[in-house]
Amino acid sequence: MDESTQREWKPRSAVSEVFAGLVSGALCVTLAISMAALVFSGDLASGLPAGIGMALLGTIAVGLAGAIGASFPSTVSAPQSSSSAVVAAVAAAVAAAVSGAVASGGVERRLATVAVAVSLASLAVGLSLYALGKFRLGSLVRYIPYPVVGGFLTGTGWLIAKGALSVMSGHALTVANLAGYFSPGVAVRWVPGFVLAVVLVLLQRRVKHYLLVPVVLSTSLVLYYLALKLTGVSLARASSLGLLLGPFPSGSLFRPLTPEVLRAADWPVLGHQLVSIATVVPVTAISLLLNATGLELATRTDVDLDRELRVAGRGNLLSALGGGFPAFQALGFSVLSHKAGARTRWVGVVCAGVCGLTLFCGASLLGALPKVVLGGLLLNLGLGFLVEWVFDAYRRLRRLDYALILAIALVIALRGLIEGVGLGILVAATLFVVSYSRTECVKHALFLSSHGSNVERAESQQRLLHELGDSVFTLRLQGFLFFGSASALLGRVREQLRAARAQPLRFVVIDFEHVSGVDSSAVMTFVKMRQVAEAAGLGLVFAGLATEVRRAMELEGCLEGEAIPCFPDLDRGVEHCEERLLAREASRLSHLPAFGELMGRLFEGDAARVDRFVAYLERLPVAAGDTLFREGERADGLYLIESGRLSSLVRRADGSTLRLRTMCGGTLVGEMGVYGNAPRSATISAEQDCVLHRLSRESLERLHADDPDLALVFHRFAVRLLSERLAEKTREVQALFR
Repeated sequence: MDESTQREWKPRSAVSEVFAGLVSGALCVTLAISMAALVFSGDLASGLPAGIGMALLGTIAVGLAGAIGASFPSTVSAPQSSSSAVVAAVAAAVAAAVSGAVASGGVERRLATVAVAVSLASLAVGLSLYALGKFRLGSLVRYIPYPVVGGFLTGTGWLIAKGALSVMSGHALTVANLAGYFSPGVAVRWVPGFVLAVVLVLLQRRVKHYLLVPVVLSTSLVLYYLALKLTGVSLARASSLGLLLGPFPSGSLFRPLTPEVLRAADWPVLGHQLVSIATVVPVTAISLLLNATGLELATRTDVDLDRELRVAGRGNLLSALGGGFPAFQALGFSVLSHKAGARTRWVGVVCAGVCGLTLFCGASLLGALPKVVLGGLLLNLGLGFLVEWVFDAYRRLRRLDYALILAIALVIALRGLIEGVGLGILVAATLFVVSYSRTECVKHALFLSSHGSNVERAESQQRLLHELGDSVFTLRLQGFLFFGSASALLGRVREQLRAARAQPLRFVVIDFEHVSGVDSSAVMTFVKMRQVAEAAGLGLVFAGLATEVRRAMELEGCLEGEAIPCFPDLDRGVEHCEERLLAREASRLSHLPAFGELMGRLFEGDAARVDRFVAYLERLPVAAGDTLFREGERADGLYLIESGRLSSLVRRADGSTLRLRTMCGGTLVGEMGVYGNAPRSATISAEQDCVLHRLSRESLERLHADDPDLALVFHRFAVRLLSERLAEKTREVQALFR
């Protein structure tokens, strides 16, 4: 146990930890039984007791590994429906091959071969997951398109639902025997479980309490036994009718891989099934990493993907030694433990202890569990996948992504999981080459010191913003964003948060103007970025969001509550950050009015010169929305801004206007046309009510004639102002081409 766990284990938290561990342990036992029933059904039904022991062993091995080393302390692990569905397909193929190879008998040989196949699956999963984590390749899974993963999970949901019906009815679900499913003798076996599954799905969509599943399952068990009591059916009679899991042999369910089992296995058949066994690896890796990223979003914590892979790898290697099922970190159970108040690694230890007691002492008790309740739980898991990826996904995914999900699921349903996995890999490679092979998504990475807004302010404000230049970090994106590139972007933001700098990072501005599109998985990364920003007290600002990109963000809740300000262009986004910084650091600004500061800067505090110069100026109020002058007009004077804001606008070819610059109080406007003796290069419009001081051409000529020294001081100031603007643009250009 690490030090944090030891520090957190206090008497007042012990109740939460133990309660969460007991609830999670009971659910893990139930899930392990369901997964074992999924694999050991039909011709393999006689091996169910050993199968339950194998599932529990995998739960214990991976659960203890997670309790010791997982990056999320209150992790709970168990055999998962996605990987167990693949194991079930492998077991069925192995059983069929052994049956065809054995002339008579062969039950023990078939079960031994399946047991070794399950152990080999755990071995392959353990070695692969550990290698992925050891070489820090966990992030590679983020490059698999979201719809492809959705297709895998949709097909998995169908296989689970189909297997659950087989568990409850005792008959495989095929087109040939579909009519038989509705005969009274068969329907009574699976219809109650179907109702239980549907009710549980509906409740889970409305009720988020962590006790929902335990309460529903407990109630279902009570009602089932009450129904048996009222109908006069004894447990022995129910068992003989195939309504219960048992009878099981008394004593331990632990069935290790002994030399006798290894000798009885059909190794040539196993050799032919190695490719099928290897199919468990990608499904498990993808499911594990999806669970890990989902856990991040659900609990607002960071999860080390490579560490999770290594932990699951060690646990599955240990499981393989005893013939246990492949298992890994369970999203639902881990979130349940977190909501129950568990914050330490003890919850995983308690959960593993419950599974251990069941493995070595609870065989007779398990035999009395009704198939319809466990099958209903299993069916609920399958329906959960189908509802999420067939119903919910329709409203939040693009039609192309949704069609791809259905296509992969259809191939899995009609041809098998292996073919579906192959199609998914092919589609992933095609999408990567055709759509996602783009250049670096970050076109430019800039700080405020080299790329400020086009707002010209009083000198004291400009100087303060330059000092705070490390406080605003701008990322200008390009191309099509998918999970891999968006994940790298999140890593870049984290890197800037950790970097040492003169000023702390306060804002990150993301410019989407040159982004051509974004897929559903990338949006989830921006949701995570929002969580990281909130945790670090960092302001996140979006700019230039196209309609399609903004809609995708809104559908996934990324922009929920207006926590992320959005602006039509980067210039206004950076301006927002500047205004917030100036408001935050208002005590460091000059207390002089903007115009007084300008005059003081112009004439170095010489009040007599200020009075002589003001005599040549004409005070001019301008209302918000008024136009001071238009593009192409003759330049008949320049203006000193006392208060308000003016914007310099030019018309684009498409008829829209572009803001070139905004001038605030204490700055100068219109000098370019006067000094260059050229027509106005842009239209100047008032954003707010303004007070200006106009120096006309005639007044400037009189100033030259009456007071040449004063005119020279003004000209030097104007040249210095133009030089500063040129230097600022030069820094910006240099930053863009670094």
